[in-house]
Amino acid sequence: MRITAKILHAKHACADQVKLFQERFPDGVDVTEANCIAVADLFDWSWASARLLSVPAYAEYDRVCAPAYAEYDRVCAPAYAAYDRVCAPARAEYDRARLCAG
Repeated sequence: MRITAKILHAKHACADQVKLFQERFPDGVDVTEANCIAVADLFDWSWASARLLSVPAYAEYDRVCAPAYAEYDRVCAPAYAAYDRVCAPARAEYDRARLCAG
């Protein structure tokens, strides 16, 4: 598969990502593992996979990524719970203030 800025634009990629792509690959680029790894930190791969892969390829991508997403959710859950506990009093006070003001 070859990706060009024209394809990204047609798929409604954000302007910043298209600009970055054009700077890196003015003539487009063939999708290879090596090319993807070389720019892994620059592009939104979730967006790209959902919009550029075929349905079967996206299903495989999703299958392969699922364990990583599950692990991410498992590791982040305690932090989100702590955040919610810490923020709960402030949210309650905000809600009370809004009710009094209205």
